Amino acid sequence: MVSCASSTTASAASYYRSFDLTHEAKAAYRLLESPRPEITLQSLLKPHQEQTGRRMAAEAVVLLAQDTTGLSYNTLQQTQGLGPLTDPTSRGQFLHTLLAFRLDGIPLGNLWAHLWARPAQSDTAQRNDQSVDEKESARWIRAFQVSCQWAQRMPQTQIIVCGDRESDIYELYDQKPAAPKNVHVLVRGQHDRSLSGGTQLRAALEQAELGGTLSVAIPRRQDRPARTAELELRWKAVELCPPAVALKKSWPSIPIFALWAREKNPPQGAEPIDWVLLTSWPIKSLKTARRLVKWYGLRWGIECWHKVLKEGCKVERRQMKSALALERALAFDMMIACRVLLLSRLGKTHPDLPAEIFYSPEELAVVGIKKKRPGNILPAIG
Repeated sequence: MVSCASSTTASAASYYRSFDLTHEAKAAYRLLESPRPEITLQSLLKPHQEQTGRRMAAEAVVLLAQDTTGLSYNTLQQTQGLGPLTDPTSRGQFLHTLLAFRLDGIPLGNLWAHLWARPAQSDTAQRNDQSVDEKESARWIRAFQVSCQWAQRMPQTQIIVCGDRESDIYELYDQKPAAPKNVHVLVRGQHDRSLSGGTQLRAALEQAELGGTLSVAIPRRQDRPARTAELELRWKAVELCPPAVALKKSWPSIPIFALWAREKNPPQGAEPIDWVLLTSWPIKSLKTARRLVKWYGLRWGIECWHKVLKEGCKVERRQMKSALALERALAFDMMIACRVLLLSRLGKTHPDLPAEIFYSPEELAVVGIKKKRPGNILPAIG
């Protein structure tokens, strides 16, 4: 009933191809190119984000995955407001988002987004002398703060803010003591941090007792066959020492739980799983440790969403004259990508769900009209 292929085909259409009449397409472009400054990524996403919050409040536990992706607009040489990407030969913008997931992996929607372009001149040489507010890494902190604001509106929901190794920032952990009790961090560690007592994080986990194992199904990716990985789990309550740099030397140490998930006997040629997870969620049993590893695995959903955004919605092929118009178009593509990801996930597990669950009567009426017109590509309702 739910078809990812049909939905991504429709979502990839240009604005002119999305409308039957020329004046309708022109009206869409007038919105994107409007001189009104209040029409922004934030204002366009706000209704969607309010609905995401409503869906989150109905859950006992929600995982908020945060991540950054670069949007390349190399073909738009005349467009102002773009900047260099990680590859300095590419021009575009960076998008950092919070995406909400249920614990079964079903996406609930976007909760927050930040879009920016890098300046042509880098300030990397001065980064250790800067406060976090002056760095790009402030986006990880801001996302956590936004999560805290939403958590106050849903005190019965436990919120886990999850990030990959790039989010392994001391300032992020420093936010937790002042956060609402129902907000937790879950981060894959990148740094072998110093601990109170003079030890290092990796050494402390090496000495920790083996708590148990966990079998994880690893799906096929490109030229790697699917396999089942057997993970050894060790965990320990630790205190992270602040980095020995000018602005942080005097900061207090931070209590946190460290969990090491390491694959036993990986097949030859395969990249073994070796995760050090740092979390404020107390780990007092093997059951909890297994649960946290599985929760971190849900973070991959935001990578899938990035793929839908770029390969399904073709956001990097939008031809707009200004960065502001690109930003407004991106807001609509982000909402479409959330819907496509939801329907594709549900299509695999619950293919017989009725369309009325996902579409309003008004939306179904529009679909009914479109369905009667030959040559139209239907949205993803099968």
